[in-house]
Amino acid sequence: MTVEDQADAVRRIDEASTKFVNELSGEPKPGRLELALGLVFQPAAIFANEFIVKGNVFRGVEGLKSSVNAWALSFATQAKRYEKHYADDTELKARARDFIIKR
Repeated sequence: MTVEDQADAVRRIDEASTKFVNELSGEPKPGRLELALGLVFQPAAIFANEFIVKGNVFRGVEGLKSSVNAWALSFATQAKRYEKHYADDTELKARARDFIIKR
């Protein structure tokens, strides 16, 4: 994989994780602890599965990149789920309002 290929992979990961989270729009609001644990343990389990169980360890750098991309997809999806349900953007909106007013 070249650097450009990895950039494409990052774009695909972002698009796929956003699509997956949007498909879950009807899901009941999960608990904060459930999402936090999912954010930590699910990506680690995905990486271990891809790297060890599926044999990417024997594919060298390509296998490592594939496993890391699978980890990143899982992490991005879990992070976006957490953000969707528990994001507090009041401070961000206040700063944006102050920035616009001061200009």
